Amino acid sequence: MSERIRKIVAKDRVAVITGAAKGIGAALAREFAAQGMRLALLDQDGDALEALASTLPVEVLTVMGDVADDTVLLRLRDETLTRFGDVGLLVNNVGVLSKAGPWDSPDEWDRTLNVNFRAVLSAQHLFMPHMIAANRPSAVVNLAPRKGSLRRLATRPILSPRRQ
Repeated sequence: MSERIRKIVAKDRVAVITGAAKGIGAALAREFAAQGMRLALLDQDGDALEALASTLPVEVLTVMGDVADDTVLLRLRDETLTRFGDVGLLVNNVGVLSKAGPWDSPDEWDRTLNVNFRAVLSAQHLFMPHMIAANRPSAVVNLAPRKGSLRRLATRPILSPRRQ
């Protein structure tokens, strides 16, 4: 681990993780807690989020809600800064898969784009000014589903007829 990373993933620094209740998000929360980081966790599965938080040996803030809802992200930022006063690491770990193809209605794409793209931009917009102003090493990690819709769009021929 580099010296810079050691200053970010360090005892008493704060990691904010979206999509934290299960899977990769929960694994990251456990690993960062083992390193002594305090955690701010967001997920829409409140029961799973609280179950995870109860197993972690560090101070944990949990926020239940939809990452695509700006008011939820604002609450996450405000509660994180009020409680911890620091954010060393922001992990955008939420993604949804869509069955919409490039020829489908934009309405079918709204949820996918709001979660996989806009929510990531919103979280960075809300947290980065504080991370920069703190003048301490910090980082943003953006994760996406491997079989996400944007990848599917890029690999499908646009001009071919839709197969039924």
